[in-house]
Amino acid sequence: MDMNLRAFIESRVEKHPAKPFLYFQKEVLSYEAFNRKVNQAANGFLEWGVKRGDRVVLLLSNRPSSSTPGSAWPRSGRSWFP
Repeated sequence: MDMNLRAFIESRVEKHPAKPFLYFQKEVLSYEAFNRKVNQAANGFLEWGVKRGDRVVLLLSNRPSSSTPGSAWPRSGRSWFP
């Protein structure tokens, strides 16, 4: 079965919300916590008034926290071009 990242995360949140999604150094982020952060970021993009067709640049470091806006952008209904 083909599954995009959003569907994958949401299925894991349903089945295993407390299981680790990400390990980084001493930090552990659960599927539920990651999903919550992504939803908050997606809502933030919408609150900023970013509309379809707007061009926005996300400068992200190579850290786990960078996965949140990268996952939130498409969840807010916008296209993603890496």
